[in-house]
Amino acid sequence: MSAARTLMFVAEVVAASCMLPTHGVTQEWPARPITLIVPYTAGGATDLYSRALADFMNRKYSYTVVVDNRPGAGGFLGVNAVQTSQPNGYTFGYFSSSTMIGYKFLGKDLVIGRDVEAVAQFQSTATISVVNPKVVPVKSLGELVAYLKTNLGTNYATIGVGSLNHMTMSAFARKAGLDVTHIPYKGGAPASAALIAGDVGIGIGMDPPSVLSHIEAGRLVPLASSGEQRLRRLPDLPTVYEAGFPDLGGTTFGGIIAPKNTPAEILSRFTRIIDEASKDPAFVERLQMGGSEVSFADAKTFQDALNSESERLGRIIVENNIKPE
Repeated sequence: MSAARTLMFVAEVVAASCMLPTHGVTQEWPARPITLIVPYTAGGATDLYSRALADFMNRKYSYTVVVDNRPGAGGFLGVNAVQTSQPNGYTFGYFSSSTMIGYKFLGKDLVIGRDVEAVAQFQSTATISVVNPKVVPVKSLGELVAYLKTNLGTNYATIGVGSLNHMTMSAFARKAGLDVTHIPYKGGAPASAALIAGDVGIGIGMDPPSVLSHIEAGRLVPLASSGEQRLRRLPDLPTVYEAGFPDLGGTTFGGIIAPKNTPAEILSRFTRIIDEASKDPAFVERLQMGGSEVSFADAKTFQDALNSESERLGRIIVENNIKPE
């Protein structure tokens, strides 16, 4: 065979191989542990939800999923770790609607579907506003607002700059004429620890897993939850809508993302796994006990919802001239 014909033959083989179906990729996946990056500290809501999914995958399929906490910069560090990872189906990340807004503060732009792949949504969560009664002696949102109007410059904690409740509290404070100081923490666990220690007396929009045990032990007093429905674990706690403060309402939703160009068959298979988890009684109960509700959405729906939420929260930043602390 001549050199020219040999080169042509090799080219044809290569071209044909590129057209072969990729079923083998999915059949062999996962051949080793999967890393699930969580952009917040251990012990908070996102950590709980991610570990619940990891445990389901191990229990149902014997897959090993390693949860890797990467807190900092409003979630940017963890998401960036996902974005820059090899798209080989072995690195994924938890991503929520609240995390998206952190990019606005950093002057960065993240578009789901362009920069990272959406896999599926699996939960939505209402938050809880609380006080340490030894520091701020109030028992309702109405009492808290009255307290803030006579105690100028009072500190309040959130789970981070750019979190949904940082947004809503900033807008609410401006509208109500309140003089308050935002103290951001790197997640629910450190924020709740600061509340228990008395370093700060008010927690606005705390994720349920970080405060529920402290509420039940009497160390923190809950004022209201941010959803339209009361929390199953705290049925006597009014919502912000019932309390007359709808401007403090809102829920976060979250799910799984992957590096751009992760094989489509792996993404599709992971989406089906998340759908299965959302129907698993043990998984559902675990999320509900953590104060969340299971809310499945496929990749396209999740992608569109995140991008829409980014635009909405971006408008709040501009309209209220909210700046990073």
